[in-house]
Amino acid sequence: MPDPRPDADPAPGVLCITAAPAEARAVAAGLGVSEPAWDWRAVDAPHQWRLVRSGVGKVNAAGCTVTCLSQEHEQTAMVINLGVCGSLGEDAPPVGSVIVASGSVYADEGIATPTTFQDIAAAGFPPWPGADRGGVVAEPGLVQATRVRLAAALDAEVLVGPVATISTCSGTDALAREVARRTGAIAEAMEGAAIAHALMRVRGSARDFLEIRVVSNTTGDRDKQSWDLKGALATLTRVAKALHSAQRARA
Repeated sequence: MPDPRPDADPAPGVLCITAAPAEARAVAAGLGVSEPAWDWRAVDAPHQWRLVRSGVGKVNAAGCTVTCLSQEHEQTAMVINLGVCGSLGEDAPPVGSVIVASGSVYADEGIATPTTFQDIAAAGFPPWPGADRGGVVAEPGLVQATRVRLAAALDAEVLVGPVATISTCSGTDALAREVARRTGAIAEAMEGAAIAHALMRVRGSARDFLEIRVVSNTTGDRDKQSWDLKGALATLTRVAKALHSAQRARA
């Protein structure tokens, strides 16, 4: 398999997975794709990229990933999950921030007890053979190289931190605090860990996976949240364009 690490020769094939239609349109604009990305049917972008819309949520994300990989003639070197997210934590990233995930972590697969939360791996049900946690840690060199390239292209700070993959969005202060506490995540979304999970099952590795998000909103009590979805989607287009340009420059 081609080596996608930042110090390696450029490797062909990037599968870019988005979830919601608005996210797909934003990324398509950045990749120069005029044809819309339909659910589970990848469309070609220049320079050996493909774009697909999975639909929202873990099952859609995992099923789409497996389907797209099984339809390939040649193995994709990289899989990138691009989308928007909600910020988490006491020092939550502001709306509009760009985040390269240092890990994609399941937030609510496990056992809730009166005193603690035990993730699914610790409960004795690893999500894939050998898993010791409910999620994956991204390849640090790839994360840092991507952060540097995006920061230069966007002329803005790019954050690095865990992103929680949730089934229930944190629309109360209590839930937002709980998700942040038990995952250590700085943001939440609904697909990343499931895509990485699928890669672990199909390839036995998710080292060639990145989750990159733009903060579209705060979390917590719904009537107190701050939103700028339009601005986040515009930034997402810029992120996709910057990633695509960096890959093209290395090809």
